[in-house]
Amino acid sequence: MKVDVAVGATIAAVAKKVFAILLGDKKGRKFLLYVICITLFIVAFPFLTVVGLFGWMNGDAGTIIDRNNIISNLPIEQQMQIENINTTCDTIVTVFKNKNLDVNDQRKASAIYISYLIGMENRSMFYDELSNCFMKTSVNKSVYDLVSDTFFIVIPEGDRMRLDQLYGVTSIRVE
Repeated sequence: MKVDVAVGATIAAVAKKVFAILLGDKKGRKFLLYVICITLFIVAFPFLTVVGLFGWMNGDAGTIIDRNNIISNLPIEQQMQIENINTTCDTIVTVFKNKNLDVNDQRKASAIYISYLIGMENRSMFYDELSNCFMKTSVNKSVYDLVSDTFFIVIPEGDRMRLDQLYGVTSIRVE
């Protein structure tokens, strides 16, 4: 026990002398500042990491990406395409609401439009044809089969499964 106290006292005395020497020299003070800063950084690093990874969860509703700023920097043609897609999706929602089709059907129809039907919205009966695909589902014809037959497209099985996973399986409405 006496040896431990003696060793501790010796180490403290040596540290005190080293500290006094370092403080007395300009380079020594610089060295101590570096050591203190590195130590503080190492101690604060886990906190900085957590804030950096999860800081977005603080509820300030701030966003890193400003959608309007990005769109305004696109060429006019692309801005018009995006506006046309938004308008078409809004119209799909309105038509589907008027036909009492649920929100999942509205979202699935918008996803199918964006993925497979862009450019076909100018057809004279586009919205009615698309909504009829959802209203005429049966045991023998899924919404995907009806959309494929109506618009002459192919929706791969993997995409069908993904859409059903995201928006639910479309109800059978015709027996």
